[in-house]
Amino acid sequence: MGTQFTSNKQLLGGGITNGINVLLGEESSDSSAITSISNTTFTSNQAITGGAIYNEGTIGNISGSTFTGNYAYDFTGEVETAMFTLGGGAIYNVGRMTVTDSNFTNNATSYVGGAIANIKFGD
Repeated sequence: MGTQFTSNKQLLGGGITNGINVLLGEESSDSSAITSISNTTFTSNQAITGGAIYNEGTIGNISGSTFTGNYAYDFTGEVETAMFTLGGGAIYNVGRMTVTDSNFTNNATSYVGGAIANIKFGD
């Protein structure tokens, strides 16, 4: 059995947050790097953006992993619009990332990317 992230709650990336430069209004940086995530289970994690993973850096490869029932939405109750979330029920990515041989089931968001929101800013 691999690593498990279950029922975590955070503003960005319920299970993993890798870099926050863009959110802070800075240019994206490769200084945040995760070589790989493999055979990992992400279940019922919650975040405003990126229910299981929020990535602005580099994640070399996510493989053989399972994402089930992760949610990206405003759970704080302080913002009255679904637009506050940037999406990514399981993964919100503005960095570099590869996903292979992984399963996504029942992940959700009130905005874009029920499983993955892959966003490009700038040129």
